[in-house]
Amino acid sequence: MLSSINKIFFSLLQKVMLFLGIHWVVVALIRMGMLGLWTIPIGILIALLVWYFRKKLTIFYRRLIVHKWQIMFAAVIVQLLFLFSAELLIRRDAAVVFNGAFGFLNDLSIASYLTRNPNNLFLFYTNVFSSVYLEKLGSGFYKD
Repeated sequence: MLSSINKIFFSLLQKVMLFLGIHWVVVALIRMGMLGLWTIPIGILIALLVWYFRKKLTIFYRRLIVHKWQIMFAAVIVQLLFLFSAELLIRRDAAVVFNGAFGFLNDLSIASYLTRNPNNLFLFYTNVFSSVYLEKLGSGFYKD
């Protein structure tokens, strides 16, 4: 009895998650202004292809679920690699705010940048104050 309740519950949960995912995609496309008349046939075509290849997609989905721990581990490793190489990846505004907030730039460069781009002043302050706060907590992560 308990397994049938679990099966019903997870089936219902899966359908709710599917509905929320489809709703999110549609709302995101509408909000971005990208959902035009030309996307309706493409959406119908994708839905038909998913329906036609549903058995292969089910097999693919089950294989993904079997290996979900390995996939999550790989995703975490990739995110950590991105995090540790972030200084090499970010450019322009984000790089200046990041490097300025963590003390990698001199004060004249920061002042010059914030004079030209005052819209990033609060982002810069947020980064500076959060780094000072974490430094006072004794995390030892931020440079002096």
